[in-house]
Amino acid sequence: MVLLDDSNSYWWLIRVVKDSSIGYLPAEHVETPTERLARPNKHRNIDVG
Repeated sequence: MVLLDDSNSYWWLIRVVKDSSIGYLPAEHVETPTERLARPNKHRNIDVG
């Protein structure tokens, strides 16, 4: 999957690499590489304030 446009915070335009189809996907169903790296440490991030 290739992210083409993330300017809308609810719907992202993506292209599927396998068949080159293009369409919108709910942004909440997509995880960026940065978010993926942060996920394993999620349990360590607690709000102390």
